[in-house]
Amino acid sequence: MQIDGYFNLGDEPVIKLEVGPSLIEVLVDTGFSGSLIVPSEIANRLDLKLEGPEEFQTASGEMVLAR
Repeated sequence: MQIDGYFNLGDEPVIKLEVGPSLIEVLVDTGFSGSLIVPSEIANRLDLKLEGPEEFQTASGEMVLAR
């Protein structure tokens, strides 16, 4: 499998991901923990089943709770 991506204007790695009937742009997190975290407005628009809440650690070391 090959996934093509690019760097956005902020020099961040991005890929396009097909989720249900929609194609969304996803910022690649190099500290990927196995979970896909999306903003709730996108999850609601795509009618995604939410799991969680889940705590994760940001690149700065801060612990954040996400729905």
